[in-house]
Amino acid sequence: NGTLKLVSAGGTATNAEWEAALQAVTYTNTSNNPIATVRNVTMTVNDGSGNSNALTSTIHITAVNDAPVLTGAATISFTENGLAKSIAPSLKVTDADNTTLASATITLTNFVDGEDTLAFKYNAATMGNITVDSNANGVLTLTSAGGTATTAQWQAALRAVTYANTSDNPDVTPRIATITVNDGVDDSQLIEATINVVSVDDKPVISGLETIAVPYAPLADATAITSTLQLSDADNTTLEGATVRISGNYRSGDLLQFTDTGTITGSFNAVNGTVTLTGTVTVENYQAVLRAITYVSTSTYPAT
Repeated sequence: NGTLKLVSAGGTATNAEWEAALQAVTYTNTSNNPIATVRNVTMTVNDGSGNSNALTSTIHITAVNDAPVLTGAATISFTENGLAKSIAPSLKVTDADNTTLASATITLTNFVDGEDTLAFKYNAATMGNITVDSNANGVLTLTSAGGTATTAQWQAALRAVTYANTSDNPDVTPRIATITVNDGVDDSQLIEATINVVSVDDKPVISGLETIAVPYAPLADATAITSTLQLSDADNTTLEGATVRISGNYRSGDLLQFTDTGTITGSFNAVNGTVTLTGTVTVENYQAVLRAITYVSTSTYPAT
């Protein structure tokens, strides 16, 4: 009932001692969201026969805004060409003296333009009126009109913020996603999510092959068979080898010819009609050598 009673054993404390004791009585409020109604504190003393007059002190409560609090920092991995990943799937939002919040900001450190994407997947059932205010250069800002979205709705929204990387040759420097929320007055502390980017090797790609008519006559001139070939590799500038094989209707006397450049060397296997090239050089150099491969028949009477 908010009553403090002091006693002196045998009633021996002097007036000066009681004065000092009453001056030492203090008031505190332990709430982070205190009711600001004025408190009145009434004091009386008793000399063993009767009470003194009542002396009343007035206490005015001044509430101080408490900043929101974020917990649940995460470390996630994003694998090249994978699905977008939540940056903070276990994040929690609390505020000691507010049930609603106004905004949130997610900032991506080590942002790589043309690769990194932050996104927000809205769910009306769990996220109230939270919307994207801006999203550019690795900074995503979410807002609630009128600051009416609850802490639970903000928690759901921040868990729905995702990271993706669109590159086939991503920069694998870890990204740090820094998250903060604001209750309309103060920002929360910063919480960080670490995003590890995992690169996956992309296979070389061959395109631009054509159907050609090859003179199939005894000792006819050699004919280029891959002169329009296009060779690319999304995440490598060099290659280590290549093979070209007559895969159907190979006959004795069929020959594939190639140019040994010194950096790209090779051999022709007459048993299975395969040219094998080796050498660690650029994609462009392999493209040039492959485009120059020719076919000729050395048979006097080739099959038709």
